Amino acid sequence: MIIIKGIKALRDGIFNNMSACSYLYLNGNRLSNLTETIFRGLTNRPNLIGLYLYHNLLSNLPETIFRGLRVGQIMLDRNQLSSLPETIFRGLTRLVSISVSDNRLSNLPETIFRGLRALTILLWVAIG
Repeated sequence: MIIIKGIKALRDGIFNNMSACSYLYLNGNRLSNLTETIFRGLTNRPNLIGLYLYHNLLSNLPETIFRGLRVGQIMLDRNQLSSLPETIFRGLTRLVSISVSDNRLSNLPETIFRGLRALTILLWVAIG
């Protein structure tokens, strides 16, 4: 388990060589921007269970930010997201749970969850 608090930014490569990371808690920070390669060091790690990005200041996410991750849960609640790229979750075959509540999302792309055969929990409450 890795918990990171009190930050506004993450540098690329920070998660390289983290082979034993099961849970990555980045929640409750002031993150407003993440690069598309920020999680590349965690790709193909079979033990990554949860990625927690809730309660930050994220207003958008790059389309390929989660590409290659073998993660079971992604929590994006309580950010400032007004849209999500149509293919942001593409290829995440182990993803069971996604939470995007308390954002500025009024709709989601029609095919955003296509191919997510393991997905059983979607939490989305549109605000405003």
